[in-house]
Amino acid sequence: MLFVTVVYGRDYIHFLLPFLYSVHKQYPEISGMILWNELPERDIALLQAAFPSYHFINTNQNIPLNQDQRISSKLFLWEQALLLCPEGETICFLDCDTIIHKRFDHFLRQQFDVIYTWKKEHFALNTGVIIMKNTLSTQQFMHAWTQKVQHIINDTELLQEACSKNGAADQHALHILLSTNQFDKPIKILFGKRKLIFKGVLCTFLNETRSVELTDKTHIIHYKSGWHEILLHNKKFTQNRPKKESAPLLTFWNNHIFYARQFIATSITSRAVSSSLYQEKETVSTAIHSFYSICVLLDIDIILAFDCAQQNITVLAKYFDVRSLHGVDAQIISQLAPSLKDKKVAILMGKSTKSAFTLFTKLNDNPFIYVGAILDNKTNESMFHELIQKYFKSYTDIEDLWVTFPFSGTLLRKYHSRFIKQLMNFVKVIYEKIKQR
Repeated sequence: MLFVTVVYGRDYIHFLLPFLYSVHKQYPEISGMILWNELPERDIALLQAAFPSYHFINTNQNIPLNQDQRISSKLFLWEQALLLCPEGETICFLDCDTIIHKRFDHFLRQQFDVIYTWKKEHFALNTGVIIMKNTLSTQQFMHAWTQKVQHIINDTELLQEACSKNGAADQHALHILLSTNQFDKPIKILFGKRKLIFKGVLCTFLNETRSVELTDKTHIIHYKSGWHEILLHNKKFTQNRPKKESAPLLTFWNNHIFYARQFIATSITSRAVSSSLYQEKETVSTAIHSFYSICVLLDIDIILAFDCAQQNITVLAKYFDVRSLHGVDAQIISQLAPSLKDKKVAILMGKSTKSAFTLFTKLNDNPFIYVGAILDNKTNESMFHELIQKYFKSYTDIEDLWVTFPFSGTLLRKYHSRFIKQLMNFVKVIYEKIKQR
């Protein structure tokens, strides 16, 4: 079995980590394929480092701007993925805003060629979960499906009809191909030289889209579009997504995303302590080892080091272009700006933490790629909060802020000193700011 998901657009990057972590947690023995577009490459690099068994493919495909067209355009990438997967393999196509709650192997032991999900609502079909066996006949079905979707999204009237009847062009096209409303019974349709068996499974089991309590029946949760504004932008609950009924799934999301972040932090730390810097046994802290590792992963061009220990600067300078700075004034900023243009920049903050944050605001309009920061001192936690509140209210691209936090669990206790705990609290504030955007 292989998992495939498609991700395009900046908002959806926030769903990719919890999705991948849920797959890894429930199916650690299985790999998959991520087809992505219009996403920050540094985010993909970190996820790829944390989930090395997954293939991340930049499709570079032109995605329509119209939202109704965009939603159904995943089918075109699904078709590409199917052709790349081994013949005979079972492929699980999942939307990236789904989370696997528990294993669903027993559904795969039934007789089927294609599994789809349905519910007893006006929009009966939901294509957030599609499972199929990769054969010549299912490839022919997928091609027929994508062709019908293409026809619909190219015609404004057909697209409006599809959205009004089935919620989306791809769901409408599937409904037409199935040619029935009896989704509780197996459907046999000829594609190529053989009849495919289409097996409908209730969304309650494999694609829970409602705001309900989690039960043993819930195998896959789908935080579909109604959830996005709530989870990503802290918007209010709605009539269709009531606060009381949504509380169980919101609690599950918050807990899941917390552990997902711990997982990626631990993964990066593991890479750091096995890095070449660590193997050379340089006499620097594990925090610097981790910083080095992330800079390598993200292909950093320049490190700006503010009032940092000379030992750390000397070590990092062996591998990167390091600019050692002491304080920030107009002259320093005017000198820095041209050299940072179109560069990937990481920030190493020492005692002069405030100077570093001042630089962020002053260089905000300059086209350099700000990648990350790590604290190299024991500045108290209250200062972190004060700086965040002061400077990040006006920061226009906080999604580009990566504060490295590769320390948790046993690795936290084993490898480094207490100031990293302060850093973790700092990171929590960053995430709250991101969530409030």
